[in-house]
Amino acid sequence: MLKTSKLKLFTATRGQPTSMNKALNASKSFALHTLFACTGQGKNTYTQASIDKILELLSDFHKINIQHRWLFQCLRDLEQLGYINRQIRYSPPVAGQIRQIPSLWSFTPKRTKENFNNV
Repeated sequence: MLKTSKLKLFTATRGQPTSMNKALNASKSFALHTLFACTGQGKNTYTQASIDKILELLSDFHKINIQHRWLFQCLRDLEQLGYINRQIRYSPPVAGQIRQIPSLWSFTPKRTKENFNNV
Protein backbone atom coordinates (compact mmCIF):
# COMPACT_ATOMS: atom_id res chain seq x y z
CA MET A 1 0.00 0.00 0.00
CA LEU A 2 1.10 3.56 -0.65
CA LYS A 3 2.84 5.17 2.28
CA THR A 4 0.94 8.42 2.71
CA SER A 5 3.61 9.78 5.05
CA LYS A 6 5.95 9.98 2.03
CA LEU A 7 3.54 12.21 0.07
CA LYS A 8 3.58 15.98 0.13
CA LEU A 9 0.17 16.78 1.53
CA PHE A 10 -2.45 19.36 0.53
CA THR A 11 -6.06 20.48 0.73
CA ALA A 12 -8.14 22.31 -1.86
CA THR A 13 -10.06 25.55 -1.40
CA ARG A 14 -12.23 26.91 -4.19
CA GLY A 15 -10.57 24.58 -6.68
CA GLN A 16 -7.04 25.74 -5.82
CA PRO A 17 -4.55 23.68 -3.82
CA THR A 18 -3.60 25.84 -0.85
CA SER A 19 -0.51 24.19 0.54
CA MET A 20 1.45 21.02 0.09
CA ASN A 21 1.95 20.92 3.86
CA LYS A 22 -1.74 20.26 4.60
CA ALA A 23 -3.42 16.86 4.91
CA LEU A 24 -3.95 14.79 1.73
CA ASN A 25 -7.36 13.24 2.15
CA ALA A 26 -7.88 9.53 1.66
CA SER A 27 -9.68 9.69 -1.68
CA LYS A 28 -6.90 11.75 -3.30
CA SER A 29 -4.24 9.46 -1.89
CA PHE A 30 -6.11 6.37 -3.08
CA ALA A 31 -6.74 7.93 -6.51
CA LEU A 32 -2.98 8.51 -6.86
CA HIS A 33 -2.27 4.95 -5.74
CA THR A 34 -4.88 3.55 -8.16
CA LEU A 35 -3.41 5.49 -11.10
CA PHE A 36 0.00 4.10 -10.21
CA ALA A 37 -1.40 0.56 -10.11
CA CYS A 38 -2.98 1.11 -13.55
CA THR A 39 0.45 1.87 -15.02
CA GLY A 40 1.45 -1.76 -14.51
CA GLN A 41 3.12 -1.13 -11.14
CA GLY A 42 5.55 1.33 -12.70
CA LYS A 43 6.33 -0.56 -15.92
CA ASN A 44 4.86 2.39 -17.85
CA THR A 45 4.71 6.04 -16.87
CA TYR A 46 1.17 6.44 -18.21
CA THR A 47 -2.27 4.84 -18.08
CA GLN A 48 -5.39 5.03 -20.26
CA ALA A 49 -7.76 4.11 -17.43
CA SER A 50 -11.17 5.72 -17.78
CA ILE A 51 -12.90 7.54 -14.95
CA ASP A 52 -15.39 4.67 -14.61
CA LYS A 53 -12.53 2.15 -14.32
CA ILE A 54 -10.78 4.27 -11.67
CA LEU A 55 -14.01 4.52 -9.68
CA GLU A 56 -14.50 0.75 -9.96
CA LEU A 57 -10.94 0.07 -8.73
CA LEU A 58 -11.34 2.52 -5.85
CA SER A 59 -14.51 0.72 -4.81
CA ASP A 60 -13.08 -2.80 -5.18
CA PHE A 61 -9.62 -2.38 -3.67
CA HIS A 62 -9.87 0.62 -1.33
CA LYS A 63 -13.51 0.23 -0.30
CA ILE A 64 -14.34 3.88 -0.95
CA ASN A 65 -17.25 5.00 -3.09
CA ILE A 66 -17.01 8.51 -4.48
CA GLN A 67 -18.88 10.36 -7.20
CA HIS A 68 -17.51 11.28 -10.64
CA ARG A 69 -17.41 14.95 -9.69
CA TRP A 70 -15.20 14.38 -6.65
CA LEU A 71 -12.82 12.15 -8.62
CA PHE A 72 -12.48 14.86 -11.27
CA GLN A 73 -11.66 17.35 -8.50
CA CYS A 74 -9.09 14.97 -6.97
CA LEU A 75 -7.40 14.44 -10.33
CA ARG A 76 -7.44 18.18 -11.03
CA ASP A 77 -5.77 18.93 -7.68
CA LEU A 78 -3.14 16.23 -8.28
CA GLU A 79 -2.49 17.68 -11.74
CA GLN A 80 -2.18 21.25 -10.43
CA LEU A 81 0.34 20.14 -7.81
CA GLY A 82 2.44 18.38 -10.42
CA TYR A 83 1.89 14.77 -9.37
CA ILE A 84 0.29 13.80 -12.68
CA ASN A 85 -0.12 15.13 -16.21
CA ARG A 86 -3.19 14.73 -18.39
CA GLN A 87 -3.18 14.45 -22.16
CA ILE A 88 -6.66 14.96 -23.61
CA ARG A 89 -7.32 12.70 -26.61
CA TYR A 90 -9.90 12.53 -29.38
CA SER A 91 -10.74 9.77 -31.85
CA PRO A 92 -10.34 10.49 -35.58
CA PRO A 93 -13.41 12.23 -37.03
CA VAL A 94 -16.01 9.81 -38.41
CA ALA A 95 -18.81 11.32 -40.51
CA GLY A 96 -17.81 14.77 -39.25
CA GLN A 97 -18.09 13.88 -35.56
CA ILE A 98 -15.17 14.17 -33.15
CA ARG A 99 -15.41 11.97 -30.06
CA GLN A 100 -13.36 12.34 -26.90
CA ILE A 101 -11.70 9.15 -25.63
CA PRO A 102 -10.16 8.54 -22.18
CA SER A 103 -7.26 10.82 -21.37
CA LEU A 104 -3.73 9.57 -20.86
CA TRP A 105 -2.65 10.07 -17.27
CA SER A 106 1.09 10.12 -16.62
CA PHE A 107 3.27 10.68 -13.59
CA THR A 108 5.77 13.50 -13.57
CA PRO A 109 9.34 12.18 -13.13
CA LYS A 110 10.21 14.35 -10.10
CA ARG A 111 7.04 13.52 -8.16
CA THR A 112 7.24 9.84 -9.09
CA LYS A 113 10.73 9.63 -7.65
CA GLU A 114 9.69 11.51 -4.48
CA ASN A 115 6.56 9.46 -3.81
CA PHE A 116 7.21 5.92 -4.96
CA ASN A 117 10.84 5.24 -4.03
CA ASN A 118 9.96 3.39 -0.85
CA VAL A 119 6.56 1.92 -1.68
